[in-house]
Amino acid sequence: MSGSLPQQTTVLIVGAGPCGMAAAVSMYHQGLRDITIVDALLPGENSSRAMVIHAATLEFTHPMPPALDSIGCLERLLPLGEKMERVGIHDGSSYILSIEFALLKAYTKYPFGFVIPQSSTEGVMLEVLGELGIKVFRR
Repeated sequence: MSGSLPQQTTVLIVGAGPCGMAAAVSMYHQGLRDITIVDALLPGENSSRAMVIHAATLEFTHPMPPALDSIGCLERLLPLGEKMERVGIHDGSSYILSIEFALLKAYTKYPFGFVIPQSSTEGVMLEVLGELGIKVFRR
């Protein structure tokens, strides 16, 4: 977004990645309204660094770090990614190491790894920020 930075703000978040944006949405839901986010990069200039979101990030109930479910982003994200039920190392004939996310069923509503490019996560979160009136100032 272009425009000039406000002269004052109650909360300044440096970095418009998923963590910075999720923190802003969480603080908004906790009653803070004067939130400014700054980032040195223009949209699309950053590369996707994260590809998997784990159950704790999807549903963690404490406000910080905010969970994607608790800040209203998860429903929008789920159609954009893939649920990964197993991850493993294969030697060509059998698994050497296998992690079954189904084993988490007793502990979470999300017993899977959620595969989604960071750019998709950021796009959804930018939409949510816009709906809340929180601006991201870039360069």
